[in-house]
This record gives sequence, structure tokens and C-alpha cells, in this order.
Amino acid sequence: MDSATVIVSALAAGAAACRSPTIEDAVREAYSRTKDVIELKYPGGKIGLLEQRPEWQSKRDAFADHLRRTGADADDELIRLATALLDALTQYSPATGPAIGVDLEDVTAANLRIHRVASAEIGIRIRQSRFSGDIQLANVLVGREGHSLNP
Repeated sequence: MDSATVIVSALAAGAAACRSPTIEDAVREAYSRTKDVIELKYPGGKIGLLEQRPEWQSKRDAFADHLRRTGADADDELIRLATALLDALTQYSPATGPAIGVDLEDVTAANLRIHRVASAEIGIRIRQSRFSGDIQLANVLVGREGHSLNP
């Protein structure tokens, strides 16, 4: 999954979570910081449309395209903020956080092979891991309802 899709997934999940009056302040603040950076550095993307309908794939796709066209998808600060938002959602609001097919953290291994993953939001997330050999990922489907992977 490219960084624009990760950022949009974080924003969509954050927007959905922030609709709840009981959402934790950590989620609301992480969402606000991410949104503020986008509005300040990459205006014109109509983030309000994404907020209104975060569940609509067409809104997500349009906003991801805006992030790519403006170079926001290569902004290390924005990627860091989006990742922090996803972490806050996972910790404080797992029901509204994105569905992750494989989530690995702090792994040390010679090789990594992952095959046949299907997920609604994030197919594979790997953090703070070290591999001395090859990494092979295959047949990862993300956000494609009604589709399945054939063995």
C-alpha cells in the first residue's frame, strides 16, 4: 500500500471515530494534527468531503490522488502523523480503527514471506523490524469488498 493510501485510511478512520462524542482525546488530537498539516501545507484537497463520507471509496480515492499530485505522500512529517493517528485509533478506538490483515512489530528474522492477505483497510503493517534476507509479499488485497483470494 502506498503512503497516500495509508494517510487517507488514517484520515477516514479518524473522521469516523471523531463523530463519536465519547472518543478519546488522544484520537481527536492525532486526527486534528494530521488534518492541520494537510490543510496548511497541501490545501485544495477538499478534506471536508472526506470527513463527510469517510466510508465512500470514491472520496478516499480522490483525496489520495490530491496527496500524490501535491507530493504530500512523500512528506515524512505527514506520514509520521498519519501513523500516530492509526496507532491512537488502534489503542483507544479499535472498533473504528482500520482493519489490518497482518500487523507485525519488533520482529527480527532472516526472511519474511506473506501470501494471500485480504483486508478492508490496511493489508500489511510492519514496524520496527529487521530482516537480513528477502522480504516477499504476494496476493495482498485491500479495500475490495466481495473479492476473495484464490489459493
